[in-house]
Amino acid sequence: MDVGGVITTGSPVTEATSNGPPSNGEEVRVPMILIFGTDESPDEHMIPHRHLERIPPHVLAKILEGHTISLDRVRIHRLGSTLWHGCLLRLKQYLEYNDYYPFNPKAELQVVDASGNISTWPKASSTLDRSHKSPHHYDSLHTTDATHNLFRKEAELYCFAAYTEYTELRNISSNKICTEYPVFAEETLHLLESLYRIALKVNDKPLVEFIETSIKQHRDSLVKLPRFLSSLRRSVEQDPFGRVLLETHIAASQAVQADLLLARMPMKAPGPTVSAASAMFDRTRLQTLLTQSRLRKLQVPRASRPA
Repeated sequence: MDVGGVITTGSPVTEATSNGPPSNGEEVRVPMILIFGTDESPDEHMIPHRHLERIPPHVLAKILEGHTISLDRVRIHRLGSTLWHGCLLRLKQYLEYNDYYPFNPKAELQVVDASGNISTWPKASSTLDRSHKSPHHYDSLHTTDATHNLFRKEAELYCFAAYTEYTELRNISSNKICTEYPVFAEETLHLLESLYRIALKVNDKPLVEFIETSIKQHRDSLVKLPRFLSSLRRSVEQDPFGRVLLETHIAASQAVQADLLLARMPMKAPGPTVSAASAMFDRTRLQTLLTQSRLRKLQVPRASRPA
């Protein structure tokens, strides 16, 4: 049957599965083939009809946005180059194998310790490791660039599944984020920036609790990340009142830290020539030195995965 330039077989699907809300009786025609790719290779990948039939109709309706072409009198749906290329590729793998990269096909997830040693993340025991090792142990670890990028791709897949209301795929991605990946300070910040609001909106309680627990676990390292303050400022930039409160809190926190260090430093009794202005200058200079010292410590390049 040819409907709207897209070849379909069998009767149209009119009801969604338990993966999402009903499609309100609207007919969603399943194309014979869905083609997608990148700018360099817009027709690189395709999903056949038998796999597209597994997708809930309301999800498929959101995905099918593109053009149709004719090939040997068979018309197919062509998305071409799409920003969702990576997500659609993982969706294709999921429809074929019930799993997707980097778990099938499998790729190593790696972490770097304080000495620069790279090791494979122990997927099977990662939950156990987190339960009996102190938070300071994980403050000394971070992911390799390759593993961090895979984590960001997983977060992107979660966004895609949430946008298309593909609840089944979203739940799988949520579980992988919480249990399969190494999540340290940088990953926690990325979850805050990209997924926290979405998880709250779709009522994904396991992911919300995981993010909040990870914040507590990596709090000390999290606030030292260069992006943390900029993200915090962006989160309140639309609210002048919130922005003023934030800047006040930051300034007060730096002042308290400087006063605490000054109180702990052995100092000679002030002579008659020491003025209040001089003492204030020392306090201000210490605040500046503390900030510069912290920034220098943060300027450490991330280790890359070995070739």
